[in-house]
Amino acid sequence: MNAYGKHAISIEEFSEQFSIGKTKIYSEIKRGRLKAKKLGRRTLITLEAAHNWIDMLPEIGDQSCK
Repeated sequence: MNAYGKHAISIEEFSEQFSIGKTKIYSEIKRGRLKAKKLGRRTLITLEAAHNWIDMLPEIGDQSCK
């Protein structure tokens, strides 16, 4: 990300970008699979954490996801 771009997104933005519900996002955070930061009352997800989360998801056909 460049100096003028975003480095973190809100729960709402993450939900829209990845097409998953907020309940699932908070569940992933609680389980430690998705890292998040707090800024006052806001919960933010760094772009690095978002990329790490998507990378750790099992591939379709991966036998370890059973």
